[in-house]
Amino acid sequence: MAGNPWIQAPEANSDGVENAVDAPVTPRVDVIPPAAPQSGVSLPRETDRLPRRVLTTQLEQQTRLWWIGVHGGAGESTLEQLLEGSRAACHAWPIDARPGAIAPRVMLVARTNARGLRAAQLAATEWASGDVPVHLEGLVLLADAPGRLPKALKQFVRLVAGGGATRVGAAVG
Repeated sequence: MAGNPWIQAPEANSDGVENAVDAPVTPRVDVIPPAAPQSGVSLPRETDRLPRRVLTTQLEQQTRLWWIGVHGGAGESTLEQLLEGSRAACHAWPIDARPGAIAPRVMLVARTNARGLRAAQLAATEWASGDVPVHLEGLVLLADAPGRLPKALKQFVRLVAGGGATRVGAAVG
């Protein structure tokens, strides 16, 4: 489990006996990073998949980060304005079709309502199937309304985030 920052292997003392080690203190983040595409994950139905956007201009091909709003009103254009060098992908996977091109870096964006979370789940499933040649950086969930999320939506956030949403309250509301 060397790649997991939340787990630290026990250290052995000079006698070879393992000593318990406290997990490192790591600041919480609002973005939930993905693992990697998974073998055996089925693509969602074609009607539930995001369209593809072939990157044709040099400006598009040099974009540092793409925001993919997985549904209308997700907030991708707002995030584009906040991070220099990033662009809204217009609700489509940015595909760089040049031979040997580096996969575009993308961040999924959704609102914290049932429709938004379901769209995020479908997009994450599409990516996990390995069918989309992008580097998924994570998932950003934007609050749909002020206040706390209802319990059912909070559970759905954890499901969509793959169980890694440790800061649901701060991340989404």
